[in-house]
Amino acid sequence: MADAIAEQLPARMLNEFAYCPRLFYLEYVQQEWAHNVDTLEGRFVHRCVDKPQGDLPDASSPEDKIKEAKIQEDKILEDKIHARSVTLGSERLGAIARIDLIESDGGKLVPVDYKRGSPPDRDRVPEGAYEPDLVQLCLQGLLLRENGYDSDYGIIYFAETRTRVRIEFTEELIARTLRLLEEARRVAQSGQIPPPLVASPKCPRCSLVGICLPDETNLLRETESEAPVRRLVPARDDKLPVYVQGHGHQIGLNGEVLEIRTKGEVIATARLIEVSHLCLFGNVQLSAQALREIVARDAIIIHLSYGGWLVAVTTPPPSKNIELRRRQFQAASEDETCLHLARAFVAGKIRNSRTLLRRNARAPVEAALHRLAALRRRAETAGSLATLLGVEGTAAREYFANFSKMFRSDGETSAPAFDFESRNRRPPRDPINAL
Repeated sequence: MADAIAEQLPARMLNEFAYCPRLFYLEYVQQEWAHNVDTLEGRFVHRCVDKPQGDLPDASSPEDKIKEAKIQEDKILEDKIHARSVTLGSERLGAIARIDLIESDGGKLVPVDYKRGSPPDRDRVPEGAYEPDLVQLCLQGLLLRENGYDSDYGIIYFAETRTRVRIEFTEELIARTLRLLEEARRVAQSGQIPPPLVASPKCPRCSLVGICLPDETNLLRETESEAPVRRLVPARDDKLPVYVQGHGHQIGLNGEVLEIRTKGEVIATARLIEVSHLCLFGNVQLSAQALREIVARDAIIIHLSYGGWLVAVTTPPPSKNIELRRRQFQAASEDETCLHLARAFVAGKIRNSRTLLRRNARAPVEAALHRLAALRRRAETAGSLATLLGVEGTAAREYFANFSKMFRSDGETSAPAFDFESRNRRPPRDPINAL
């Protein structure tokens, strides 16, 4: 993995490493990312300082040659800001940073780092900020020095309270920053993801908690922690697919809404926030703006013929987690691993089928429940994939044979009958096979 790691480590990744080495590895090495409310608020706070404006002076020029930037973001900072969104790197340090704001103070430059929240209580954190923010800011100051500027302190600006906290670049902080920088580089090149934190209060609000799975991973690793596994509450997914059929229909974007038109008239709309994927049957035209916005929201577009045959699929860029892909292919090439995983999948499927019948059946199904329980045990001990396929098929037949017993009968003879006899398709000839 060493060849795949960039030579210059971003200062933002040093912040992540100081916060949680596993989070750093997931983001920097495995290229995993997910938004939550905190990351979105942070992006909103940085919306202005992420726009480059102003220039740094030549490293050998006096202060009076520094160009004053015309920034109206905050009157407190108005007379001090000289440049924003400035990228600096150093081959000697092996680091790079995009500094939010740079001010001048008596011929010296001061990096200013924006944070979304409020400063910690000085009684608990006398330094004025937590270590991840301290080392990130200190590395920015070191990069200014590496590029020929004087920098003795930095500012952390907390947007929620509009508070500026001055951070001195002491020898102790510099040593800690350089030590963490070296440790982060070593972890990135090791090819081994660090273990998750144990019962840490950092985990619940982490945007990657659903990928990292700290409590579940620690449980499988049989750690000595006696803390109970915290339940992950997934976000509600109320999105639905949108199907568009009709010769000559056109789909365009109007703000946050997809508009479906025919002959220039809007016949239907769908809010983007509610769209899980878009299915286009036949000659349906989709605007470039709508296409880009759909895939930007991790939704897919399925192109089908008039008869429903798959033609193509438009998807967002795939995951950049190469380590995961390598291990998936490695597992797929190992027969024993495939069988072990398949046993668990099929046994879980049968267990869930049995649970649904037991909870929802409105007619006696005890015999079916006993047979499904026996099939689950057979699935857990199947000696080959072929045997497992047979067990899965038998369990599916048993489940669907009793499927109709989970529905209330209202005595209407015209209601569709959910009776399963055999598999059929293209087209399905009964409600069960149409599911």
